Amino acid sequence: MESRPMRTQPPSSTDLPAIAPSTPPAQRPVRRFGFGTFLAIAAVSVFVVFWTAAERVARRHRPVIERLERMAGADPEDRRRARSELIAQPRDYAPVLVRILRRGKTRLHTDILPWLDSVPQVARQRARQLQLERNAIEVLQRMGPLAAPAVLPLLAERRFGGREAAIALLRTYGPAASQELIATLNDPDPALRAGAAMALGRFPPAEQGGLASLLAARQDKDPSVRSAVLWALGEFPSHPQLVVPHLVEGLSDPVESVRFQAVQALRGFGPEARPAVPALREILKTGGDELRAEAAMTVIQTGESARLAVPELLDAMRHGGLHAARQSASALIEMDVHTDESLNRLVSLLRARDLTARAKTLDALGGLGARAVPAVPAMVALFSNDDPRDDRPTVMALRNIQPEAIPERFRRGRPR
Repeated sequence: MESRPMRTQPPSSTDLPAIAPSTPPAQRPVRRFGFGTFLAIAAVSVFVVFWTAAERVARRHRPVIERLERMAGADPEDRRRARSELIAQPRDYAPVLVRILRRGKTRLHTDILPWLDSVPQVARQRARQLQLERNAIEVLQRMGPLAAPAVLPLLAERRFGGREAAIALLRTYGPAASQELIATLNDPDPALRAGAAMALGRFPPAEQGGLASLLAARQDKDPSVRSAVLWALGEFPSHPQLVVPHLVEGLSDPVESVRFQAVQALRGFGPEARPAVPALREILKTGGDELRAEAAMTVIQTGESARLAVPELLDAMRHGGLHAARQSASALIEMDVHTDESLNRLVSLLRARDLTARAKTLDALGGLGARAVPAVPAMVALFSNDDPRDDRPTVMALRNIQPEAIPERFRRGRPR
């Protein structure tokens, strides 16, 4: 009998394994860029831009620097050839040469970190840079007036000798550079306007020009430009009738530094500055200490007209600061007015705590010569104080007044 398989009952729902309910797949979180990411991208972009610009500048500088280095070589013919190649293209190479001069600002370390000169690598690099600058100046000088447009922007460099180098170069170009400088007086950059004004005053008298433009620029809105213009006007002593009235107007400028420059400029005109005496007397009454001192030095140059300012000089000597008292006393002694009182005031200034004030007082006494003999005992007493830095200025002053009063230990050698 065949056996049949037994039928099994289908499993009930209670016998089936439990199945977890289906869940939707988890969504990936959206990545958001934070501020740091954007900052990093911006920094990289800026670096790339600056690196590209620096590489572009380096490509322009490379042939010029190579020729400047050849100018320092040992082969005379190669030096001459390199110089001629640079001079032949003033419009292309002059701007690059000026940029090399500006790059010389690395000399800053001589003012802030002088010990860097003892580092051999830094010293070699600095020596190389200085040689490049000297060669660049030589080439710019030989280029002549065609290089003037490239040199003019260097007038705005007030530090590291940039302005002085530009003025020296422009002077070698002669009167042809005057018109460029006159046009620069209207430049939007006040530093450039001030440099142009000073350059116009540095030309030799036979080549000076632009006086009318300087007189017009005296009303410039920037005080640094007005000061530079007044300084330049002081370099035109052959035109007192035109210049002195404008300098007198500068004595009433609202900015004290401009008034200071006007007082200094008037000193070079001597008796021709007589019209400035009333304004100088007012400055002696109301000006600051250094401004009153400058006014005292200037008023004495006006000759007999200086006697009108004796009351103001006396007040400045008695009640002014160290600088004003010193210069006012010196002016009164030179006029033989209130000599004893003035000498006593100078002797009292020798007891000032400030070393510079004592040194300037000694210099003023030395300039008086034999008239300062009554002050000799007070001057000799300075040798016995605790500050040896007074020795040298005291010896220098005594040499002009009474050399035999100098102690023996200072007569043979230098003061300690």
